[in-house]
Amino acid sequence: MCWLLWTTVSGMMAQDQLESYHHGSMKSYLLRDKGFVFKCFEISPEHGVHTVYFSRNGGERFEEWERRSRNNVMCYLAVGFTQDWATDQPPLGLSLENGRPINRNLDPDMDGLVILDRNGIREVADLSAGGGFRFDLHSGRGRTAFLQEAQRRNYSCFQTQLMYSHSSGRLMGESKEGKRASRRFLAICRDRSGREHHLVMDLARARHLNESAEKALELLRAQGWEVRYLLNQDTGSRNIMVAFDDRGRPFYQAPIDREYATQLLIYFR
Repeated sequence: MCWLLWTTVSGMMAQDQLESYHHGSMKSYLLRDKGFVFKCFEISPEHGVHTVYFSRNGGERFEEWERRSRNNVMCYLAVGFTQDWATDQPPLGLSLENGRPINRNLDPDMDGLVILDRNGIREVADLSAGGGFRFDLHSGRGRTAFLQEAQRRNYSCFQTQLMYSHSSGRLMGESKEGKRASRRFLAICRDRSGREHHLVMDLARARHLNESAEKALELLRAQGWEVRYLLNQDTGSRNIMVAFDDRGRPFYQAPIDREYATQLLIYFR
């Protein structure tokens, strides 16, 4: 592990406490501005990084997978949303695992669909009006066509709240009302060379969802990222996230243990 301390300031914005892990394929640092402090985990998929997704019983299946595969786990986090405390229940919204449908029902209130192949996240679909996804999942015919392709190609997918999409160019939703809570976003970004990076952004202090997403987008752009998608993840009953150092020791852990995970997304080398 390489540890550095640096700060870059643009107005009141700052980035500091940079740490590098797994031969530079994962970095952690803080992005802060005006009372917002995001703990960020920047992952570079081009550096031999892969992703695996479990649709149910995420904690139990992670342990089995880890024993069997002996991969170098970088981090894992609960993704999407569920309606039930039981970890073996189907996720909320459209979900597949390795081509097998887990939940065929589309949730009309979540416009993000994360699609994975055997190597990791291959695509994020914007399901909002004008989002440009090649399948109209709101129609029975379009959803059937997507499911057929996903089954043929062994795709996995999960649905979640899409806070920003480059195709719309605007933050989804206008309201700053509602419940204050800690937040977690998964941002899909490109650097100045066009290479894709994934950033998990944790905000511990309770804030409204839209103001948190707006600030996350602002901070990412101030760092020079081209933000493609910003996806909200559950920080309620599934507030699960762990990051590991080069020796496999957790150096960051969210409040809830992985045994309560339903859907789990794992980054590994």
